[in-house]
Amino acid sequence: MKHLHIIAPIIVALQLLALTAVAADPEGPPAISSHDAPARAEMPVLTLEACVAKAIANSTKLSAERHRLAAMEAQRKQLQWFPFSMIELRGMFTMVPDKCADMTGGLLTSCDSDGGIPSDYDFKNRTWGPSFHIGLDVTLPIPVSKKMHAANKAVRAGIAAKDAMFPKMTDEIRYNVHRAWHAVIGAREMLYTLSEGSRHLANARTRLEENLEKQEGTETEVDLIKLKVFEAQLAAMVTQAEQIERTALSALAFLIGAPSRDALNLPEDPQEMLGFELQSLQDYQQQALENRPEFEALRHVVKAMNAKLEMARAGFAPDVALVVNWRGAHTPGVTVREQKQSSDGTAYYDDASIPFVYRDSYNYGSWLPGIALVMRYPLDIGMDVHRVKEARAQLAATMLDQQQAIEGILLEVEATYIEITSIAAGIDALHQARRLAKGWMAAAVQNYATGIGSSKDVKDALKEYFVIMAQLHQKISEYNIGLASLERVTGSPTQPIVN
Repeated sequence: MKHLHIIAPIIVALQLLALTAVAADPEGPPAISSHDAPARAEMPVLTLEACVAKAIANSTKLSAERHRLAAMEAQRKQLQWFPFSMIELRGMFTMVPDKCADMTGGLLTSCDSDGGIPSDYDFKNRTWGPSFHIGLDVTLPIPVSKKMHAANKAVRAGIAAKDAMFPKMTDEIRYNVHRAWHAVIGAREMLYTLSEGSRHLANARTRLEENLEKQEGTETEVDLIKLKVFEAQLAAMVTQAEQIERTALSALAFLIGAPSRDALNLPEDPQEMLGFELQSLQDYQQQALENRPEFEALRHVVKAMNAKLEMARAGFAPDVALVVNWRGAHTPGVTVREQKQSSDGTAYYDDASIPFVYRDSYNYGSWLPGIALVMRYPLDIGMDVHRVKEARAQLAATMLDQQQAIEGILLEVEATYIEITSIAAGIDALHQARRLAKGWMAAAVQNYATGIGSSKDVKDALKEYFVIMAQLHQKISEYNIGLASLERVTGSPTQPIVN
């Protein structure tokens, strides 16, 4: 289990309390960090569930994933609009001279209003007018295969797989908040225990100095030096515990979106073991199979791979489309005239007889567009064959990934379950050891007071008591974090109740 080990580095420091005369009462008041500002009391107290809710609401990772999901949804919409994306409307506007073109013998020559050839001077100084050109091209794909349908199905499955992973990210956030929370509570509990030990250690040093000054007892200057060394080492352990508390508070502030750790006001409650009745391992494994979001996501990934295989097979079919084309132009003041000769030999100009759609580049168009049915068939059959093989192999790999995920998650649940049951058994044993150590310590103190015991017996009993307390704090922290891990690996809330 990955979590912050708060207590282990301090066990050595607790062994230094062997020279203290009185043990700290484990039922005493909760620890209060020396770094808590007085103004923190004015802030609202944050519970564990409030921190989890804030972390989920303020998670930038969740927000980023929501934007990515929105981008995928936009891609799906683009795919729906793809059949209508090959519609083009083109236009042109230009200025041309106000003139006409005379068609004589199949040749176009400039002409004036009287039908004569104008001079260069007159041609250059004619007025200019606008010319409008417009064109419309429409290509509508005709679905002769399941290519578009398969592509749309693959995109939908990808979106569903992405959406299915949001509960997993939420579970990870919840788990990380639990880790940071119990790290803070455990560090504060240890700070309280160390502060009690430091106080008794200081009292022991004072008594030892008085005995040496009065030349009473069996202690020597060497014992006093050892006591001071132990006291300095214990102070270093207190500093380390304070650092762990500040680090955990900073992590918690980061998770919930607080500006700094000083903006957090956590309840000053003693460390408690969360009361929870474990079910059987098979029950938790069944919950994981039903609730883990990875399984839902993998099912959608399999659908996406199936759609990709279907799309690859559709690559053997040709692409068919309906093409519609229309062009038109209008240029006021510009015409094309054809010179003709009547039966009596008289020449005249006929504007209407010219098929202007082809000959007049300034004025053309028709109400009827051009329509055609086109087909495109790339002759890359070899590539299509291997595309199908690629899609089939990816589908097989995804199916194996799904099976491996099932086995891995079942193993993860089993490992977490074994760890929690082992920790719970260790806590029960440590509670029994603590009761025995208290009895041992009381007997050693009584024997020392009546003269039938030595101070060494008292010191040994005291040392063992604090070692047991350190291990107990560590195990309780591991157990509480283990329940959060069990909730994460099963995908369902454990709903523990505080004893």
